Amino acid sequence: MNKRSFIATLLVSLVPLLCSCGGSDLGAGFVDLPHKTAPQVAQGVAGVSSAHPLASLAGAELLASGGNAADAAVATGFALAVVENSMNGLGGRLQILLRDVNGNMVGIDAQTQLGSGYKGPWLAPSFSGVEIVGVPGLVAGLLRLHDDHGSRPLADVMAPAIRYARDGYAILPGEVTRHFRVEESIRSDSTLAAIYLDEQQSIRAAGDLFQQEDLANTLQRIASGGADVFYRGDIAKKIADDLQSRGGSITYEDLASYNAKDATTVSTYYRGYEIIGTIAPANGTAIIAALKVLSHFEMAKMTDVQWASVISQTMAQVMQATVIDDPDDENYQQTISKARVQEFLLEIERPNPSVVRQGPRRKFTLPDSQSEAMHVGQVDFSGEANGEFSHHTTHHVAADQNGMVVTMTQTLGPNFGAKIMTPGLGFLHAQTGGMPTWLVDAQPGDRPRTNIAPIIILKDGQPFMTLGAAGGFMIPPAIVQVISRVIDQGYALPEAVAAPRIAPKLNLFTASFAMDEATLEMTPINGWSPEDAEALESVGIEVTSKTMYSLLARVHAMIRDPDTGRWTGVADPDWEGSAAMVEGP
Repeated sequence: MNKRSFIATLLVSLVPLLCSCGGSDLGAGFVDLPHKTAPQVAQGVAGVSSAHPLASLAGAELLASGGNAADAAVATGFALAVVENSMNGLGGRLQILLRDVNGNMVGIDAQTQLGSGYKGPWLAPSFSGVEIVGVPGLVAGLLRLHDDHGSRPLADVMAPAIRYARDGYAILPGEVTRHFRVEESIRSDSTLAAIYLDEQQSIRAAGDLFQQEDLANTLQRIASGGADVFYRGDIAKKIADDLQSRGGSITYEDLASYNAKDATTVSTYYRGYEIIGTIAPANGTAIIAALKVLSHFEMAKMTDVQWASVISQTMAQVMQATVIDDPDDENYQQTISKARVQEFLLEIERPNPSVVRQGPRRKFTLPDSQSEAMHVGQVDFSGEANGEFSHHTTHHVAADQNGMVVTMTQTLGPNFGAKIMTPGLGFLHAQTGGMPTWLVDAQPGDRPRTNIAPIIILKDGQPFMTLGAAGGFMIPPAIVQVISRVIDQGYALPEAVAAPRIAPKLNLFTASFAMDEATLEMTPINGWSPEDAEALESVGIEVTSKTMYSLLARVHAMIRDPDTGRWTGVADPDWEGSAAMVEGP
């Protein structure tokens, strides 16, 4: 069997068993998550964890052939742009955080950028359309990561993504769900219809072959010509001409001058671990501020409800401080200062010190031991159950055996981004000038902030854990809880990711995060119990319960055993992703 045939066979083995998209009593947009054959927890000397098995496989393929973590992360990123293209893509944005082999921390900001003709979000009250399309950042970010830190030729790194686009792949139920959610937009646009409808002019079913010839050609040209062909060649001219002809705000000059910038890192020590993130347009500031607050509590001694109460109150304040009060992070050092942390602490209703944890921690069902019943629970694949812009996006992590670690988040904004595609190129444009600018006075050339927050954690200067999440406003709370579950509560990473979460409520009308209102993950498996909800209500936190999976973000992470140097990769059990680990070339 030749290499191509072997890979094709392996891909088939990773495709989940199929399920019907119909029959749900929860309305369009929700399907059953099928039993998966791709592992959500795996171990090796290096590896990748991402939101799609084929994307993880693409990264692992590079690692197995001698590439480093940067090669794997770029391969995975481009693959995700193909196989999870409703959530991210070449027209989207990303944030990257990397630890290189010398121990240096590098942040890369490849956020989409408002065009020189941008006139304000009021032009797009529906938060879709050509007026809110910005300059794409993903290609510049991935290529800078490869140029600065990669070890393999770009053509090799991009080969899996090109193969998936040209030869096709079996589309997963989650992607099908998101296509159905925007069916009206697809049918009303001939470019979208030609790609997302099958020969019978229907939305594809789960398991159908999905080929994207235009996208394959665009990827191939990038692999051959690099960033110039995308930002300064005829692809850029085609994008600019198309968008300008429809009343868009970006010009060829906007594309030609775009670059992936250095991202400012922010860090703190939390119980002996160094936590590193990046500031706006990412929201690592909220993670760091929250951990500075939590360091004043004996989180390990708290009952689960006390722990959840403190987490929710803390996250409400740091999210208010970063997302609402200082969205550009101009004063991020003040937000994480001792004085500000003391202000946060004064507002928290502290748990009764006489009540401490009794007995062992509760157990959570691990992905590799879940019964099939776990996999047929209802999952919000549409990303809209918390609101139209609640929790899209995709995150992945990569690590190699030489100490390089990469964590990155990619997004289009909401499902299908701005629902705009330039003919002949095969990728969607992100929403940039709509919801991200709603609460701020955005100007042409700005890169609107997000809540994406790639994180790297060190212990004694060596890589310990890396993680991030997808899920809009739910991202920072989810990340903080996984960190605390591991460091404070002693859970293994798979259990920490599977454990139920809590998040403060956002009131869009008052532009505020409430300290006394929270969303509670009460899924049938691994969820908070009704008794937990009652206990939170009794201490003054009004609870909104959610019983669907994936509503409080999807976390993808890796953790390293300091004694053996081996990594454990974990994909969020609420989603369709996997961990793909290798033992070296």
